[in-house]
Amino acid sequence: MAKSPSKPKVTMWEMLRDIFIAAMNRGQLLGITLAFAFLIFVIRAPSENLVEFARILLQGFQDFYYVGYILFGATLIGWRAHVRRLTRTANAELQRMAEERNALQSERLGGLLESSNDGGHNE
Repeated sequence: MAKSPSKPKVTMWEMLRDIFIAAMNRGQLLGITLAFAFLIFVIRAPSENLVEFARILLQGFQDFYYVGYILFGATLIGWRAHVRRLTRTANAELQRMAEERNALQSERLGGLLESSNDGGHNE
């Protein structure tokens, strides 16, 4: 019987490195860092302090103290969604214009021009 290849073991530090690299690539480093800092705070704090922290946090929600922060966060999320939609629309329009240009060039010039779809690398 042939042995199946063993999967490489991933350590905790390699996992954290990969998470932070992915967060940097996607623009989510600040959120991941804040969540990680909050997790460390919760793990390291004594349980008596956590109960007091939770009570203060709930009291702030009851008094509508955090409404501005929540609205600001919702505004940022909405802005990000809007930017993504605009980017997709602009990219789709650029792709449509490039295809129309290529079709017209092929029609008018009958293959006299080489394609530029390979990124300009002709071999």
